[in-house]
Amino acid sequence: MDTNEKQVDGFERDPNKIQSVEEIRQWLNNRAKTALEAIEHEVEIDGDMPLIELGLDSLTLFTITGELAEWLNRELPGTLLFEIETINDLVTELGRLMVLPESDPTSAVSKAVQPRELGNATHQLSPEIHQKLFSMTRSWQGQRVKSDSLVFGLNTEGSKQPLYWCFQGFREFKLLASHLGPDQPVYGMRSGHLVMEYTKDNLQNLSEHYVREIRAVQPNGPYLLGGNCQSGTIAWEIAQRFQEQNETITLLAILDISIPRPYPGRIAFFFGKESDHNPHRKFHAPTLGWRKFYPHGFSLDEISGAHAEFFHVEENIVSLTQQLQQRIEQAKAEQNCPPSQKYAVMACFPDHMYQPQFSAPTTMTAIAGALVSIPVTVKNASSIIWPSTEQSGLMLGCHWLDRKGDVVKWLDGVAELSNDLVAGKEVQLTLNVTVPEKRGSYTLQLDMVDQGVTWFSKKGSEISSVKFKVSGSAFLTKSVRNVLSWPRKRAA
Repeated sequence: MDTNEKQVDGFERDPNKIQSVEEIRQWLNNRAKTALEAIEHEVEIDGDMPLIELGLDSLTLFTITGELAEWLNRELPGTLLFEIETINDLVTELGRLMVLPESDPTSAVSKAVQPRELGNATHQLSPEIHQKLFSMTRSWQGQRVKSDSLVFGLNTEGSKQPLYWCFQGFREFKLLASHLGPDQPVYGMRSGHLVMEYTKDNLQNLSEHYVREIRAVQPNGPYLLGGNCQSGTIAWEIAQRFQEQNETITLLAILDISIPRPYPGRIAFFFGKESDHNPHRKFHAPTLGWRKFYPHGFSLDEISGAHAEFFHVEENIVSLTQQLQQRIEQAKAEQNCPPSQKYAVMACFPDHMYQPQFSAPTTMTAIAGALVSIPVTVKNASSIIWPSTEQSGLMLGCHWLDRKGDVVKWLDGVAELSNDLVAGKEVQLTLNVTVPEKRGSYTLQLDMVDQGVTWFSKKGSEISSVKFKVSGSAFLTKSVRNVLSWPRKRAA
Protein backbone atom coordinates (compact mmCIF):
# COMPACT_ATOMS: atom_id res chain seq x y z
CA MET A 1 0.00 0.00 0.00
CA ASP A 2 1.24 3.49 -0.85
CA THR A 3 2.46 5.49 2.13
CA ASN A 4 -0.10 8.19 1.31
CA GLU A 5 -2.94 5.68 1.65
CA LYS A 6 -4.51 4.41 4.85
CA GLN A 7 -6.99 1.67 5.67
CA VAL A 8 -9.85 2.37 8.06
CA ASP A 9 -12.29 -0.42 8.91
CA GLY A 10 -11.37 -2.34 5.78
CA PHE A 11 -11.59 0.63 3.43
CA GLU A 12 -8.56 2.13 1.74
CA ARG A 13 -8.36 5.89 1.81
CA ASP A 14 -6.47 8.01 -0.69
CA PRO A 15 -6.03 11.50 0.83
CA ASN A 16 -5.98 13.03 -2.66
CA LYS A 17 -9.36 11.52 -3.59
CA ILE A 18 -12.83 12.75 -2.74
CA GLN A 19 -15.06 9.76 -1.98
CA SER A 20 -18.31 9.37 -3.89
CA VAL A 21 -21.75 9.42 -2.32
CA GLU A 22 -22.14 5.67 -2.73
CA GLU A 23 -18.70 4.95 -1.26
CA ILE A 24 -19.61 6.97 1.83
CA ARG A 25 -22.95 5.17 2.09
CA GLN A 26 -21.23 1.77 1.81
CA TRP A 27 -18.68 2.73 4.47
CA LEU A 28 -21.39 3.83 6.89
CA ASN A 29 -23.52 0.74 6.28
CA ASN A 30 -20.56 -1.58 6.84
CA ARG A 31 -19.37 0.30 9.92
CA ALA A 32 -22.84 0.29 11.48
CA LYS A 33 -23.14 -3.44 10.78
CA THR A 34 -19.73 -4.09 12.40
CA ALA A 35 -20.71 -2.10 15.49
CA LEU A 36 -23.99 -3.98 15.86
CA GLU A 37 -22.26 -7.34 15.47
CA ALA A 38 -19.86 -6.34 18.25
CA ILE A 39 -22.79 -6.09 20.66
CA GLU A 40 -24.40 -9.24 19.22
CA HIS A 41 -27.35 -7.28 17.91
CA GLU A 42 -28.47 -8.45 14.48
CA VAL A 43 -30.74 -6.02 12.65
CA GLU A 44 -31.29 -5.02 9.05
CA ILE A 45 -29.49 -1.75 8.31
CA ASP A 46 -32.09 0.82 7.26
CA GLY A 47 -30.59 4.02 5.88
CA ASP A 48 -33.66 6.02 6.91
CA MET A 49 -33.65 4.85 10.55
CA PRO A 50 -31.75 6.92 13.15
CA LEU A 51 -28.58 5.07 14.10
CA ILE A 52 -29.41 5.29 17.78
CA GLU A 53 -32.62 3.33 17.10
CA LEU A 54 -30.57 0.55 15.52
CA GLY A 55 -29.05 -0.04 18.95
CA LEU A 56 -25.88 2.08 18.75
CA ASP A 57 -25.11 4.10 21.88
CA SER A 58 -23.56 7.58 22.02
CA LEU A 59 -20.01 6.40 22.63
CA THR A 60 -20.16 4.23 19.51
CA LEU A 61 -21.55 7.12 17.47
CA PHE A 62 -18.70 9.38 18.66
CA THR A 63 -16.23 6.65 17.66
CA ILE A 64 -17.79 6.15 14.23
CA THR A 65 -17.70 9.91 13.60
CA GLY A 66 -13.98 9.99 14.39
CA GLU A 67 -13.26 7.04 12.12
CA LEU A 68 -15.32 8.58 9.34
CA ALA A 69 -13.36 11.83 9.65
CA GLU A 70 -10.12 9.88 9.49
CA TRP A 71 -11.23 7.89 6.43
CA LEU A 72 -12.45 11.01 4.63
CA ASN A 73 -9.39 12.99 5.75
CA ARG A 74 -11.76 15.72 6.92
CA GLU A 75 -12.53 17.45 10.19
CA LEU A 76 -15.99 16.51 11.42
CA PRO A 77 -17.72 17.63 14.65
CA GLY A 78 -18.08 14.95 17.28
CA THR A 79 -21.83 15.62 17.51
CA LEU A 80 -22.37 15.01 13.79
CA LEU A 81 -24.37 11.79 14.20
CA PHE A 82 -26.67 13.46 16.74
CA GLU A 83 -27.35 16.45 14.47
CA ILE A 84 -27.85 14.28 11.35
CA GLU A 85 -29.30 11.02 12.60
CA THR A 86 -29.78 8.72 9.59
CA ILE A 87 -27.25 7.28 7.17
CA ASN A 88 -29.13 8.57 4.13
CA ASP A 89 -29.45 12.12 5.49
CA LEU A 90 -25.78 12.13 6.45
CA VAL A 91 -24.72 10.87 3.03
CA THR A 92 -26.86 13.52 1.34
CA GLU A 93 -25.36 16.31 3.45
CA LEU A 94 -21.77 15.12 3.03
CA GLY A 95 -22.37 14.63 -0.68
CA ARG A 96 -23.70 18.16 -1.02
CA LEU A 97 -20.73 19.62 0.79
CA MET A 98 -17.91 17.38 -0.37
CA VAL A 99 -18.42 15.76 -3.77
CA LEU A 100 -16.72 17.67 -6.59
CA PRO A 101 -18.52 18.77 -9.72
CA GLU A 102 -17.35 16.61 -12.61
CA SER A 103 -16.23 19.68 -14.51
CA ASP A 104 -13.82 20.84 -11.82
CA PRO A 105 -11.58 17.97 -10.66
CA THR A 106 -8.88 20.37 -9.44
CA SER A 107 -10.91 21.97 -6.65
CA ALA A 108 -10.63 19.13 -4.13
CA VAL A 109 -9.12 21.27 -1.42
CA SER A 110 -11.65 24.08 -1.76
CA LYS A 111 -14.53 21.60 -1.65
CA ALA A 112 -13.35 19.72 1.44
CA VAL A 113 -15.73 19.73 4.34
CA GLN A 114 -14.71 22.33 6.87
CA PRO A 115 -16.04 22.27 10.44
CA ARG A 116 -17.94 25.52 10.09
CA GLU A 117 -19.81 24.33 7.02
CA LEU A 118 -21.60 21.41 8.66
CA GLY A 119 -25.00 22.32 10.02
CA ASN A 120 -25.28 25.07 7.36
CA ALA A 121 -23.29 27.82 9.04
CA THR A 122 -24.63 30.25 6.42
CA HIS A 123 -27.73 30.67 8.58
CA GLN A 124 -28.25 34.32 9.29
CA LEU A 125 -30.30 36.02 11.99
CA SER A 126 -33.32 37.65 10.39
CA PRO A 127 -33.23 41.50 10.27
CA GLU A 128 -36.50 41.57 12.23
CA ILE A 129 -35.15 39.50 15.13
CA HIS A 130 -31.85 41.40 15.08
CA GLN A 131 -33.68 44.72 15.24
CA LYS A 132 -35.88 43.59 18.13
CA LEU A 133 -32.90 42.33 20.11
CA PHE A 134 -30.95 45.49 19.34
CA SER A 135 -33.86 47.64 20.55
CA MET A 136 -34.23 45.61 23.75
CA THR A 137 -30.51 45.91 24.52
CA ARG A 138 -30.19 49.57 23.49
CA SER A 139 -30.00 50.66 27.13
CA TRP A 140 -27.52 47.93 28.15
CA GLN A 141 -24.27 49.27 29.51
CA GLY A 142 -20.84 47.90 28.77
CA GLN A 143 -18.46 47.69 25.87
CA ARG A 144 -20.15 46.76 22.61
CA VAL A 145 -18.19 44.44 20.37
CA LYS A 146 -19.18 46.70 17.45
CA SER A 147 -21.73 49.43 16.78
CA ASP A 148 -24.61 47.09 15.92
CA SER A 149 -23.49 44.33 18.28
CA LEU A 150 -25.81 42.27 20.45
CA VAL A 151 -22.94 41.27 22.78
CA PHE A 152 -21.69 43.55 25.58
CA GLY A 153 -18.67 43.34 27.84
CA LEU A 154 -18.21 44.22 31.52
CA ASN A 155 -14.97 43.91 33.50
CA THR A 156 -13.24 43.70 30.12
CA GLU A 157 -9.83 44.62 31.61
CA GLY A 158 -9.89 41.59 33.89
CA SER A 159 -7.18 38.94 33.52
CA LYS A 160 -9.30 35.80 33.90
CA GLN A 161 -10.70 33.69 31.09
CA PRO A 162 -13.76 35.56 29.73
CA LEU A 163 -17.22 34.23 30.55
CA TYR A 164 -19.93 34.50 27.87
CA TRP A 165 -23.40 34.35 29.41
CA CYS A 166 -26.88 34.59 27.92
CA PHE A 167 -29.33 36.57 30.10
CA GLN A 168 -32.94 37.67 30.16
CA GLY A 169 -32.08 41.26 30.99
CA PHE A 170 -29.29 43.72 31.82
CA ARG A 171 -29.89 43.67 35.58
CA GLU A 172 -28.91 39.99 35.69
CA PHE A 173 -25.84 40.72 33.57
CA LYS A 174 -24.74 43.61 35.77
CA LEU A 175 -25.20 41.68 39.02
CA LEU A 176 -23.37 38.58 37.83
CA ALA A 177 -20.41 40.63 36.59
CA SER A 178 -20.34 42.65 39.80
CA HIS A 179 -20.34 39.63 42.12
CA LEU A 180 -17.77 37.72 40.08
CA GLY A 181 -15.43 40.69 40.54
CA PRO A 182 -13.47 43.10 38.31
CA ASP A 183 -10.88 40.49 37.35
CA GLN A 184 -13.54 38.31 35.67
CA PRO A 185 -14.52 39.58 32.20
CA VAL A 186 -18.18 38.84 31.49
CA TYR A 187 -19.77 39.24 28.07
CA GLY A 188 -23.55 39.29 28.04
CA MET A 189 -26.15 38.69 25.37
CA ARG A 190 -29.92 38.41 25.48
CA SER A 191 -32.19 35.43 25.02
CA GLY A 192 -34.99 35.35 22.45
CA HIS A 193 -37.67 35.90 25.10
CA LEU A 194 -40.51 38.11 23.72
CA VAL A 195 -38.56 38.35 20.46
CA MET A 196 -38.83 35.03 18.64
CA GLU A 197 -40.29 31.56 18.78
CA TYR A 198 -37.81 28.94 19.95
CA THR A 199 -37.88 26.97 16.71
CA LYS A 200 -34.91 24.90 15.58
CA ASP A 201 -34.05 27.41 12.83
CA ASN A 202 -34.33 30.46 15.09
CA LEU A 203 -32.17 28.85 17.77
CA GLN A 204 -29.51 27.92 15.25
CA ASN A 205 -29.57 31.34 13.59
CA LEU A 206 -29.28 33.20 16.90
CA SER A 207 -26.58 30.90 18.28
CA GLU A 208 -24.50 31.20 15.10
CA HIS A 209 -24.84 34.97 15.26
CA TYR A 210 -23.59 34.99 18.84
CA VAL A 211 -20.72 32.67 17.90
CA ARG A 212 -19.56 35.15 15.27
CA GLU A 213 -19.74 38.03 17.76
CA ILE A 214 -17.93 36.03 20.45
CA ARG A 215 -15.19 35.22 17.95
CA ALA A 216 -14.82 38.97 17.35
CA VAL A 217 -13.86 39.22 21.03
CA GLN A 218 -11.96 35.94 21.31
CA PRO A 219 -11.06 34.36 17.95
CA ASN A 220 -10.15 30.97 19.40
CA GLY A 221 -11.08 28.79 22.36
CA PRO A 222 -11.21 27.52 24.93
CA TYR A 223 -14.48 29.23 25.84
CA LEU A 224 -16.52 29.61 29.03
CA LEU A 225 -20.27 29.67 28.34
CA GLY A 226 -23.39 29.95 30.45
CA GLY A 227 -27.04 30.93 30.58
CA ASN A 228 -30.00 31.05 32.93
CA CYS A 229 -33.54 29.79 32.45
CA GLN A 230 -34.49 29.75 28.75
CA SER A 231 -31.26 31.62 28.05
CA GLY A 232 -29.56 28.38 29.02
CA THR A 233 -31.03 26.86 25.87
CA ILE A 234 -29.28 29.56 23.82
CA ALA A 235 -26.00 28.90 25.67
CA TRP A 236 -26.39 25.18 24.92
CA GLU A 237 -26.84 25.94 21.22
CA ILE A 238 -23.81 28.25 21.20
CA ALA A 239 -21.74 25.44 22.71
CA GLN A 240 -22.98 23.08 20.00
CA ARG A 241 -21.94 25.52 17.26
CA PHE A 242 -18.46 25.93 18.75
CA GLN A 243 -18.00 22.18 19.04
CA GLU A 244 -19.03 21.77 15.41
CA GLN A 245 -16.10 24.07 14.69
CA ASN A 246 -13.79 21.88 16.80
CA GLU A 247 -13.40 24.50 19.52
CA THR A 248 -12.88 23.57 23.17
CA ILE A 249 -15.46 24.54 25.79
CA THR A 250 -13.89 24.72 29.24
CA LEU A 251 -17.32 24.67 30.90
CA LEU A 252 -20.96 25.11 29.96
CA ALA A 253 -22.91 26.44 32.97
CA ILE A 254 -26.70 26.12 32.95
CA LEU A 255 -28.88 27.78 35.60
CA ASP A 256 -32.32 26.43 36.54
CA ILE A 257 -33.17 24.51 33.41
CA SER A 258 -32.65 20.83 32.60
CA ILE A 259 -31.28 19.85 29.18
CA PRO A 260 -30.94 16.06 29.33
CA ARG A 261 -29.34 15.57 25.92
CA PRO A 262 -25.92 14.24 24.87
CA TYR A 263 -23.16 16.80 25.27
CA PRO A 264 -19.48 15.89 24.65
CA GLY A 265 -18.06 18.40 27.09
CA ARG A 266 -18.03 19.36 30.77
CA ILE A 267 -21.31 20.83 31.98
CA ALA A 268 -22.41 22.31 35.31
CA PHE A 269 -26.07 22.61 36.33
CA PHE A 270 -27.29 24.95 39.07
CA PHE A 271 -30.81 24.83 40.52
CA GLY A 272 -32.55 26.80 43.23
CA LYS A 273 -33.37 24.82 46.37
CA GLU A 274 -36.89 26.27 46.26
CA SER A 275 -37.24 26.26 42.48
CA ASP A 276 -40.04 24.37 40.76
CA HIS A 277 -37.48 23.60 38.03
CA ASN A 278 -35.27 21.67 40.44
CA PRO A 279 -35.18 18.09 39.07
CA HIS A 280 -35.14 16.69 42.61
CA ARG A 281 -38.81 17.67 42.83
CA LYS A 282 -39.72 15.34 39.97
CA PHE A 283 -37.12 12.59 40.16
CA HIS A 284 -35.56 10.47 42.89
CA ALA A 285 -32.03 10.58 41.45
CA PRO A 286 -31.74 12.83 38.37
CA THR A 287 -27.96 12.52 38.19
CA LEU A 288 -28.28 8.75 37.82
CA GLY A 289 -30.03 9.24 34.49
CA TRP A 290 -27.78 12.09 33.38
CA ARG A 291 -24.62 9.98 33.55
CA LYS A 292 -25.41 8.52 30.15
CA PHE A 293 -25.20 11.92 28.44
CA TYR A 294 -22.01 13.57 29.67
CA PRO A 295 -18.76 11.59 29.16
CA HIS A 296 -16.56 14.54 30.16
CA GLY A 297 -18.28 15.01 33.50
CA PHE A 298 -21.11 17.06 34.97
CA SER A 299 -22.26 18.50 38.27
CA LEU A 300 -25.56 19.48 39.86
CA ASP A 301 -25.40 22.12 42.58
CA GLU A 302 -28.29 23.54 44.57
CA ILE A 303 -28.14 27.25 45.35
CA SER A 304 -30.31 29.58 47.42
CA GLY A 305 -33.59 30.81 46.00
CA ALA A 306 -36.56 29.98 43.82
CA HIS A 307 -36.95 30.33 40.08
CA ALA A 308 -36.62 33.94 38.81
CA GLU A 309 -35.31 35.08 42.22
CA PHE A 310 -31.58 34.45 41.77
CA PHE A 311 -30.83 38.01 40.71
CA HIS A 312 -33.25 39.70 43.09
CA VAL A 313 -31.97 38.56 46.49
CA GLU A 314 -28.39 39.18 47.61
CA GLU A 315 -28.07 35.79 49.29
CA ASN A 316 -29.06 34.04 46.07
CA ILE A 317 -26.62 35.80 43.74
CA VAL A 318 -23.81 35.28 46.26
CA SER A 319 -24.66 31.57 46.43
CA LEU A 320 -24.68 31.33 42.63
CA THR A 321 -21.40 33.13 42.02
CA GLN A 322 -19.56 31.19 44.71
CA GLN A 323 -20.65 27.85 43.29
CA LEU A 324 -20.01 29.01 39.73
CA GLN A 325 -16.47 30.12 40.52
CA GLN A 326 -15.73 26.76 42.13
CA ARG A 327 -16.99 24.86 39.11
CA ILE A 328 -15.02 27.05 36.70
CA GLU A 329 -11.80 26.47 38.60
CA GLN A 330 -12.49 22.75 38.78
CA ALA A 331 -13.14 22.62 35.03
CA LYS A 332 -9.91 24.44 34.28
CA ALA A 333 -7.94 22.07 36.50
CA GLU A 334 -9.48 19.00 34.84
CA GLN A 335 -9.61 20.34 31.30
CA ASN A 336 -6.97 17.96 29.96
CA CYS A 337 -8.18 14.90 31.86
CA PRO A 338 -9.59 12.08 29.72
CA PRO A 339 -13.35 11.42 29.96
CA SER A 340 -14.56 8.82 32.40
CA GLN A 341 -15.69 5.60 30.74
CA LYS A 342 -17.13 3.99 33.86
CA TYR A 343 -20.61 4.20 32.40
CA ALA A 344 -21.65 3.69 28.78
CA VAL A 345 -22.49 6.93 27.00
CA MET A 346 -25.97 6.91 25.45
CA ALA A 347 -28.09 9.25 23.42
CA CYS A 348 -31.66 10.19 24.28
CA PHE A 349 -33.98 7.23 24.08
CA PRO A 350 -36.48 7.42 21.19
CA ASP A 351 -40.08 7.97 22.21
CA HIS A 352 -41.17 4.49 21.10
CA MET A 353 -38.85 2.97 23.72
CA TYR A 354 -41.11 4.23 26.52
CA GLN A 355 -43.61 1.37 26.30
CA PRO A 356 -44.05 -0.64 29.53
CA GLN A 357 -46.74 -3.10 30.55
CA PHE A 358 -47.48 -3.82 34.21
CA SER A 359 -49.06 -6.66 36.14
CA ALA A 360 -49.82 -5.98 39.81
CA PRO A 361 -52.63 -6.40 42.37
CA THR A 362 -55.63 -4.26 41.46
CA THR A 363 -56.73 -3.64 45.07
CA MET A 364 -55.02 -3.70 48.46
CA THR A 365 -55.79 -2.75 52.05
CA ALA A 366 -53.25 -1.23 54.40
CA ILE A 367 -52.82 0.65 57.65
CA ALA A 368 -52.02 4.36 57.43
CA GLY A 369 -48.30 5.06 57.41
CA ALA A 370 -47.35 1.41 56.96
CA LEU A 371 -44.59 0.13 54.71
CA VAL A 372 -46.07 -2.16 52.04
CA SER A 373 -44.34 -4.38 49.48
CA ILE A 374 -46.08 -4.77 46.12
CA PRO A 375 -45.15 -7.47 43.60
CA VAL A 376 -45.02 -5.96 40.11
CA THR A 377 -44.27 -7.64 36.80
CA VAL A 378 -42.85 -5.18 34.27
CA LYS A 379 -42.67 -6.01 30.58
CA ASN A 380 -40.58 -4.15 28.01
CA ALA A 381 -43.23 -3.77 25.32
CA SER A 382 -40.96 -1.73 23.03
CA SER A 383 -38.58 -2.95 20.33
CA ILE A 384 -35.46 -1.63 22.08
CA ILE A 385 -33.43 -3.05 24.95
CA TRP A 386 -33.86 -1.28 28.28
CA PRO A 387 -30.37 -1.00 29.79
CA SER A 388 -29.97 -1.73 33.50
CA THR A 389 -30.60 1.03 36.04
CA GLU A 390 -26.86 1.29 36.69
CA GLN A 391 -26.23 2.20 33.05
CA SER A 392 -29.38 4.08 32.13
CA GLY A 393 -31.26 5.35 35.18
CA LEU A 394 -34.43 3.43 34.24
CA MET A 395 -36.57 2.42 37.25
CA LEU A 396 -40.05 1.42 38.31
CA GLY A 397 -41.63 4.26 40.27
CA CYS A 398 -45.04 5.42 41.49
CA HIS A 399 -47.29 8.31 42.55
CA TRP A 400 -50.00 8.49 45.23
CA LEU A 401 -53.36 10.09 44.29
CA ASP A 402 -56.34 10.81 46.53
CA ARG A 403 -59.90 9.80 45.71
CA LYS A 404 -60.33 12.98 43.63
CA GLY A 405 -57.29 12.15 41.51
CA ASP A 406 -55.08 14.87 43.01
CA VAL A 407 -51.44 14.04 43.71
CA VAL A 408 -50.81 13.35 47.39
CA LYS A 409 -47.20 12.24 47.03
CA TRP A 410 -45.30 12.41 43.76
CA LEU A 411 -42.23 10.42 44.78
CA ASP A 412 -42.31 7.23 46.80
CA GLY A 413 -40.57 3.89 46.41
CA VAL A 414 -38.62 2.73 43.36
CA ALA A 415 -37.40 -0.62 42.07
CA GLU A 416 -34.29 -0.95 39.93
CA LEU A 417 -33.55 -3.07 36.87
CA SER A 418 -30.58 -5.14 37.96
CA ASN A 419 -30.00 -6.32 34.39
CA ASP A 420 -30.81 -5.21 30.85
CA LEU A 421 -34.41 -5.98 29.91
CA VAL A 422 -34.64 -7.28 26.36
CA ALA A 423 -37.51 -6.14 24.14
CA GLY A 424 -40.59 -8.28 24.69
CA LYS A 425 -39.31 -9.74 27.97
CA GLU A 426 -40.53 -9.16 31.51
CA VAL A 427 -39.04 -8.99 34.99
CA GLN A 428 -40.44 -9.50 38.49
CA LEU A 429 -39.85 -6.53 40.81
CA THR A 430 -40.81 -5.63 44.35
CA LEU A 431 -41.94 -2.06 44.96
CA ASN A 432 -41.76 -0.88 48.59
CA VAL A 433 -44.02 2.09 49.33
CA THR A 434 -45.16 4.02 52.38
CA VAL A 435 -48.92 4.28 52.73
CA PRO A 436 -50.33 7.83 53.25
CA GLU A 437 -50.74 8.91 56.88
CA LYS A 438 -54.48 9.61 56.64
CA ARG A 439 -57.16 6.96 56.32
CA GLY A 440 -59.25 6.89 53.16
CA SER A 441 -59.23 5.70 49.56
CA TYR A 442 -56.12 6.19 47.42
CA THR A 443 -54.74 5.19 44.05
CA LEU A 444 -51.12 4.18 43.60
CA GLN A 445 -50.09 4.82 39.99
CA LEU A 446 -47.29 2.59 38.69
CA ASP A 447 -45.02 4.13 36.09
CA MET A 448 -41.51 3.67 34.75
CA VAL A 449 -39.10 6.58 35.03
CA ASP A 450 -36.04 7.62 33.08
CA GLN A 451 -34.36 9.40 35.99
CA GLY A 452 -33.69 13.08 35.32
CA VAL A 453 -35.31 12.86 31.89
CA THR A 454 -38.97 11.83 31.94
CA TRP A 455 -41.64 9.57 33.33
CA PHE A 456 -42.77 7.07 30.71
CA SER A 457 -46.41 8.23 30.91
CA LYS A 458 -45.26 11.69 29.80
CA LYS A 459 -44.33 10.04 26.52
CA GLY A 460 -47.83 8.65 26.09
CA SER A 461 -47.46 5.19 27.64
CA GLU A 462 -50.19 3.70 29.82
CA ILE A 463 -49.90 3.49 33.57
CA SER A 464 -51.22 0.83 35.96
CA SER A 465 -53.14 1.54 39.15
CA VAL A 466 -53.52 -0.17 42.51
CA LYS A 467 -56.56 0.87 44.54
CA PHE A 468 -55.82 1.20 48.27
CA LYS A 469 -58.25 1.20 51.17
CA VAL A 470 -56.33 2.76 54.06
CA SER A 471 -57.52 2.35 57.66
CA GLY A 472 -56.29 4.10 60.80
CA SER A 473 -53.06 2.93 62.39
CA ALA A 474 -53.10 -0.13 64.65
CA PHE A 475 -52.17 1.96 67.70
CA LEU A 476 -54.87 4.55 66.98
CA THR A 477 -57.50 1.92 66.31
CA LYS A 478 -56.78 0.18 69.67
CA SER A 479 -56.79 3.49 71.56
CA VAL A 480 -60.07 4.56 70.02
CA ARG A 481 -61.59 1.17 70.80
CA ASN A 482 -60.52 1.43 74.45
CA VAL A 483 -61.92 4.93 74.78
CA LEU A 484 -65.22 3.96 73.23
CA SER A 485 -65.56 0.92 75.48
CA TRP A 486 -64.45 2.64 78.73
CA PRO A 487 -67.87 3.99 79.87
CA ARG A 488 -69.50 0.62 79.21
CA LYS A 489 -66.85 -1.24 81.21
CA ARG A 490 -67.10 1.23 84.05
CA ALA A 491 -70.87 0.95 84.19
CA ALA A 492 -70.63 -2.79 84.37
